[in-house]
Parts: sequence; structure tokens; C-alpha cells
Amino acid sequence: MSKFHSTVSRRDFMKGLGLAGAGLGAAAATTPVFHDLDELISAGDVKSDPMANFKRPWWITEREFKNPTTEIDWSILQAWDWNYEPSGTNDWHPRFGTLKPELCPDTALRQRVEEGMAIHAEFAARVTSFNDQQWNAQAPGWALRDKALSTGAGYLSFGRGLAPVPFEGNRVTTPEERGVPKWTGTPEEATNMLRTAAHYYGSAKIGVVEHDADTKKMFYPNGVRFEGIDQAYQDGGVSVIPNKCQWSAYFTSRDSDEGKKRDETSQSGISRYVWGPIIHGRVQSFVKSLGYQMPKAGAMNVPMSVLSGNGELGRSSKTITPEWGAFGGYAPGMVTDLPLAPTKPIDAGIWKFCKACKLCGEICQETTGTSSIPLETEPTWEIDSPCNRVGVKKYHQKWLTCIGFGCGVNYCDKVCPFSTKGKGFASAHELVKATVGTTSIFNGFFTTMGKAFYGAPSQPRDEKDFADFWEHDLNAWPYDTILGAGSGPNGGR
Repeated sequence: MSKFHSTVSRRDFMKGLGLAGAGLGAAAATTPVFHDLDELISAGDVKSDPMANFKRPWWITEREFKNPTTEIDWSILQAWDWNYEPSGTNDWHPRFGTLKPELCPDTALRQRVEEGMAIHAEFAARVTSFNDQQWNAQAPGWALRDKALSTGAGYLSFGRGLAPVPFEGNRVTTPEERGVPKWTGTPEEATNMLRTAAHYYGSAKIGVVEHDADTKKMFYPNGVRFEGIDQAYQDGGVSVIPNKCQWSAYFTSRDSDEGKKRDETSQSGISRYVWGPIIHGRVQSFVKSLGYQMPKAGAMNVPMSVLSGNGELGRSSKTITPEWGAFGGYAPGMVTDLPLAPTKPIDAGIWKFCKACKLCGEICQETTGTSSIPLETEPTWEIDSPCNRVGVKKYHQKWLTCIGFGCGVNYCDKVCPFSTKGKGFASAHELVKATVGTTSIFNGFFTTMGKAFYGAPSQPRDEKDFADFWEHDLNAWPYDTILGAGSGPNGGR
């Protein structure tokens, strides 16, 4: 029996919960079993249930529209953007990498900006020195072939190389050109259909938001404008969207567990940023071929993903999904005039768990010497700086000192207890998640167990693990079956 990073075995862990012997039976209880096609069809009607073809475990409950587990005051929440003067972020926001403390509007903020600049400079120098040492030694994970691997993986990442793709998508044959009417169906049927197509193209799951005056605040005001027009167009760098595009869909593009374990090396897993724009292009062509628009228009993927039920907001200001934790937290979206049935926010116990679990903030502090992720137990309405959005009661990220803008290791993702789906596929994981989803009394205990079983990801890894990357058995290696970008059964579900 593997003891992982402690002397507590999985069986001892189950005994501690008073659940010895439950094992696979308890885990199986969280998943419906179908004996024939009639049972499967009756499980959900695609024409009336927008979640008919993606049934989640019983312990994940749905909430009402615009009411996620994170509290929002829609009356004071406003549109927000980098370098957007009304939100007070112009000229000095760290996203641009050209911080100018002298432009900060007040002394306290200027001090935090200067502190962030100093932390970034110190951390960057430390990382550069370490990487240079590893490169000079041609150490496993940093050698030439690893660098070449990283170079190849960078192609199409964040859409690089996809610039020629038109704003409205590639040329397709429209229903009109085929001599048939455009596709029609119920909004629920359309949502299930879009989820099926997106899954085929590489997205593990999708969420849908219907637009109103509140949800439109989640679009970048510097990049998107809604107007009473018939066809979307671009006005310089602004996407002008018809008001009839009342829906937007958010497509989960997840990281591979195996790749994320190697983030500190050139074997890093960046699959979600490679697959995201490719999924977009494929879905865009699909929707256009049905006779509808789906132009590129930027909404904030984290708040929209939370509002559409892909996951809950976590302490680290990222979407945490019940299925893959922070590894499934990237879900970029697109708007459309294809009538869709919106999907609801969810409660899987994740937000409540974050109150007890502070592992992401602790690992950030341990690794960088400072924590940009708040360690307070309770969330707050009080923002850290104009980098945060007013009107959300949360753990406001201290972006001015966040090494995530350049650390490239994302320890906060890897230490999240919900990011465990690929670590052995233990039956205990589903049992723990079901417990978390129904009660919070064990949250502190589960946090401690997470530390005991998996340890801190900042601990030095065995060089052999990186060297074995080039020599592993491809027939047995789990990377392909847990990649999640359309590979493996059900895209890794």
C-alpha cells in the first residue's frame, strides 16, 4: 500500500472517517448507473432540460440565476477593465508589465505598487539564476529537447498563430447556400447540442449565460460594445455585438494533471491555453453552419464560468470545478444569437471549503516570500486596490504582489485539494467531494489530509521523474487518458 507523503494509508484514512469498507460502493453511489438505452434517455429530455447530457453527482446542487455561492451586490458592481479609466486602473495596472508608481492616485497604493515591483524583480532574478544553472548542467527537464518541447507546445497557445482567423470565424457553407432553413429547436435542445459538439471538439463541459444589464458588466468595456444592429462587426479593437446575441457559452479547456506536475520545467503542461482557441474556432464554425452568429467577443472567463455553473469561485480568485479543481478553471467564451437555455450556478461546497482551506495562500507565501492570496478566514467586500472589482464579497487577490504574472509554476493550482482527479483516481476522492458538498464540518480535516497525502508541490522533485518523461511506456502512461482536451473516454470525465 502506498503511503504517499505520510504514514497514513488510504485505508487508514477511510477508517478515520468511520467508512472502512465503503470504498468503491460509496463512490459509485455518487454516479447514476444505466442498464439500457431507455433508462439513459429517460434520465433527461434534451428538449426541456439544458443539463440532460451532463448530469452531475447528486451532491452538486443548482442555485438561482446571478446567485452563485460568492455574494455579489449587483447594484454597485460595475464594468471593469485593465487600463479603463472609470475603474481607476489606467496607466499603472500590473497586467501591462510597465508599472509607474508615480502615476498611482494615492500614497498607500503607490507603496504597494513599489512593493510588488521589488518582489517581482527579486523572484525573477532567483528563477532566472536557477534556470540558467539547470540549463548549463543540461539537467533533466531543462535540457535542449525539453526546451524544444516547450517551444512546440507554445504554438497556438493563447491563440498565437490564429491571428488570420476572421472576427466572425472561418468561411463555412451556410444553410441558405445549402438550400435549407437554418436549424431550429428548443433552447434546451440547443444547449445540449452545443455541449455535445464542444465536447467532440475538445471541451470537457460548457456553461451558458443569458445577458442582461448585470451580466453585461462582465464584458471588457474597452473591448466589447453591444448595439441594436443585425450583424457583428469590429470598430478598431472593439467588438461591436448585436443586442440579439443574448447568450454566451463558456467552454472548459482543462490542463493535464501530468503536465501540471512539471510546471517548473520546460516539460510544463499548458494544454488549456493551446486547446482554448482551437475549441473556439471549431465551435464557431459549427454554429455558423447552423445559420447563426458567434463572433469573438471577450467576457471575463472566471466570473462568467462561475455564473454559468462550470465551477465556483475559489480563494485564489480562480474557477474551481468539482471535477478537476483549478486544472479545469479556464473556460473562455463567445456570444451568439443561437437561442440557448442558460445553465445555473452551482454549490458543490467549494466556496465553503475555501474558508477552512488556505493551502493556496500558504504555498504562495512559502514559495515567493509573500502571499498575494489572502489568508483571512472570512471573505470581505473591501478591495485591495482598483485591480479588484467592487461589489463582490470574496478573497480579493493582491495583484500588485502576485508572482503569478511571471512565476509560471502556479503552485496555487496544484495544491488545491480539488485538483486531484488524476492522482491515482482513488475512490476516496469522490467520497470526500460528496462529503464536502453536503457538510462543512470535515473541511479542516480534509485540508490536513490533503497535506499529508500529497505534500507541498514546492518540494524538489526527483530528477528521475523528469528524465523518465522521454522513456515512459506510452501504452501505459496516464497522460493521454487524463489530458481532458477531447482525449480519453468522455474527454477525461
